Amino acid sequence: MSEFFRQKIRERVRDFVAQVVKPGEAKLAALRDEDRAEYLNILIGMRKKANAAGLWMPHMPKEWGGMG
Repeated sequence: MSEFFRQKIRERVRDFVAQVVKPGEAKLAALRDEDRAEYLNILIGMRKKANAAGLWMPHMPKEWGGMG
């Protein structure tokens, strides 16, 4: 994998964390003991967004749904 490709992945991950993960974590923290159904809804939504962005399971092989 070239350094250019690694840098692009780092940038995508950094943007995703700033735009999706941090706001989602703030909502999750507020809901942790309040509304379990909404907590799971937000968590699953974040996972789906990671998958759609091509950032889901970076450590897993592509044939298992990961990034390879």
